[in-house]
Amino acid sequence: MMALVVAALLGAEPNPRLVVAARDLAAGEVLRAEDLAAADVPSALAIASFVRADSKMQIVGERLAAPLLKGDLVRWSFLAATRLTNAVDRCAAATKLAADARRQVGRHRAAVLAPR
Repeated sequence: MMALVVAALLGAEPNPRLVVAARDLAAGEVLRAEDLAAADVPSALAIASFVRADSKMQIVGERLAAPLLKGDLVRWSFLAATRLTNAVDRCAAATKLAADARRQVGRHRAAVLAPR
């Protein structure tokens, strides 16, 4: 209860709603409204890099630069329109444009976590 009072006094939402993937989404897919859902998250996770639910329609029609699995929070940087072209190209090369999001996420994680 005290946390709610503090959040109200500071102007923070106790459980803000953020945009999540409603299904597995591959890099390169164009987002549709039905591909996105909203979820309540703890305020500590609601940083500015995540898309808030009230901004959902702003990202409909944008192309994903990175794969997402169902339930993943959507970051502004995951949208091709908000990323540098060379970063998008590196992501696509790392994932080798697999046919499905699960394989893309696995390849992307392997590329990121690989020892250098």
